[in-house]
Amino acid sequence: MKPVKKKHPRGRAKASGVKSSIDPQREEFTELRARLAHGYRRDEWPIARLQALIPAIVADEKQSVTGMLRAEIKACGDKKKRKSLAKAVEEIERNEWKLPDNYLSARTHISPNDELASLWRTHRSEHERAVLTSDADWFEKQAKAIRCPNKQETSDLARNLFRAAIVRELEMAFWRKRAATVNRDGAHVESATLQPAKKNVAISAREILDRLEQRKGGRFLFVEGCRFDSARRAREAVKRISRYLGYELLD
Repeated sequence: MKPVKKKHPRGRAKASGVKSSIDPQREEFTELRARLAHGYRRDEWPIARLQALIPAIVADEKQSVTGMLRAEIKACGDKKKRKSLAKAVEEIERNEWKLPDNYLSARTHISPNDELASLWRTHRSEHERAVLTSDADWFEKQAKAIRCPNKQETSDLARNLFRAAIVRELEMAFWRKRAATVNRDGAHVESATLQPAKKNVAISAREILDRLEQRKGGRFLFVEGCRFDSARRAREAVKRISRYLGYELLD
């Protein structure tokens, strides 16, 4: 009788300290940071992050409209019109402000680093794919992400923010190294694609930690709010995450 092969347990990759659903070969730096920081799975994080951003956008839009109306009141010489505008401001501030139904699609003059635009493009393309492939599971995941906003424990949130900070530092180190190489001799350098897998950076775990927020709390070291028994443990965590993402650090 042949021995039954043990299945690999589900969960994160062994000793990586990173969610097993993360795929460094497919995901870009921005996506990795967002998912690590907010704790969502691949299909859920764009809509979840959009939902998290919208309240601040609503508040900004409301403030912008009332600001323009107040400026118009100051510049207006017609007493009756000023009174009408003041009433409109009062009405807006008293009631809930809603964005237009096509707000995300109608936005123009978008910068390359616009997070909202990037999230909307990702969500829109995934929505189209789900429609074309009749992927009902994808729609259920979107509904779940909207109905149940992520409620991470404080310790989980700190751990995720720490991991996201590591990804950010690796990204910055990669671009610094690439820029230095090009500026030095214009030699051929590796592709500038954003996917982090198999990228080389000239930085050590110690240097990465030095760039992050640190504080002592009793016998513990807190890095980006994440608790470690010692600086050595924190460096080991940095190395695990870097190794999983395809990096070899200097130390």
